[in-house]
Amino acid sequence: MNDPALRQIASDISLISIALLGVTFILLSIAWRGFLQRWLTMPREQRRPLVRASFIMILPILLPIVVATAVGAYWPTLVQTSYILVIMLLAVIATLYIVFVGFRKLFRYLLRKQGEPVPIKLDGTSIVYSCALMLLAIAVFCNAFALLGTINTAMDINIGPFQPENFNFARWLLTDAVLFFVGGMFTTGYAYLDDKSSEWKTSKTKEQVKEEKDKEMNAKQKMEEAYKIWVFSWLIWHSTKSGKLDYSQLPSNFSIESENGAITFKTNIPSTEREKLAINGVIVTTGVCFTAFDSAMDDIFSKDGKSNPAQTTGLLAARVIVHQIRNAYAHDPIHPKWYVSNSNHQKTFQIDEIDLAINLGDLNNKDFKIEHINGPVGIANLLNYCLSNVEENAS
Repeated sequence: MNDPALRQIASDISLISIALLGVTFILLSIAWRGFLQRWLTMPREQRRPLVRASFIMILPILLPIVVATAVGAYWPTLVQTSYILVIMLLAVIATLYIVFVGFRKLFRYLLRKQGEPVPIKLDGTSIVYSCALMLLAIAVFCNAFALLGTINTAMDINIGPFQPENFNFARWLLTDAVLFFVGGMFTTGYAYLDDKSSEWKTSKTKEQVKEEKDKEMNAKQKMEEAYKIWVFSWLIWHSTKSGKLDYSQLPSNFSIESENGAITFKTNIPSTEREKLAINGVIVTTGVCFTAFDSAMDDIFSKDGKSNPAQTTGLLAARVIVHQIRNAYAHDPIHPKWYVSNSNHQKTFQIDEIDLAINLGDLNNKDFKIEHINGPVGIANLLNYCLSNVEENAS
């Protein structure tokens, strides 16, 4: 039979553990919902670095508590000494890590290469949610074992290895559970409030929503008009090449009058030059079309992601390719040339939906050819892909 006073203490600890478990599960559900929402929308290549960064963040908290618990359960007089030694060890590791990272960044800066991979930027709130999940999960683990370590004493029964001599260990685990719970509570609260504050900042009035919708509609109309102009230029070229456009029926010259006067154009174009001029019209309207698409998508989507893309596939890849084609035409609309000055764009971008893959780094400073993007069909597919994404965004 256990001492009644000891049984009372064990009962109190068991009740605290049960109550703490209930509250911890409530916070755990909040942290899980916030984390899962971000995890599912996160690019796959960011997931492993996120978990690694979260573990590194909680390690300085986890290590001293684990050491203090293990030492305190079996050698209570050495707790303070062990805690100080662990803190000193963490300080040494942190100092060496800072020096190592500093030298690594210095060498990378000195030996940097054009077109090297862009470091992955992790979302801060996602890291906080991940840390909250880890802390709360450890709190649940400590609570469960604290309960197992005291329930036999509280109920005066034997449960496997958990005998009264394990009671001190259970008390330490309950202390750990409280510490991890407090850490998880603060991190969950911070992440939750950060999420809500972002929603408040991005909340818009009806007038702002209407203004943005009008802006999107105008941008979409601009893209549609540019696409029609491009298609019409191909119609002129096709009709000229196939002889369906009878130039003999066209006037040799014509005049345009306006408030500022009149001007006369001579159109006596030799038959040998007509097809060349028609294809030049296609080349010029292609540049106009991509310029309009690039500007319109900047109005609809954020400009930030395009200059330093986190992904090299999908819509973001399409926006980068459209932007670089626009740059090629900006320097010489008749003889366009790839000019990929942004090192973040000097890599391979791929759009699986239209079977397009293009290495912009290899094409830098080379003459632009429509074969680089799968010819006229590739251009049409790329433009229609952008239009379909704009329509989906509007809906």
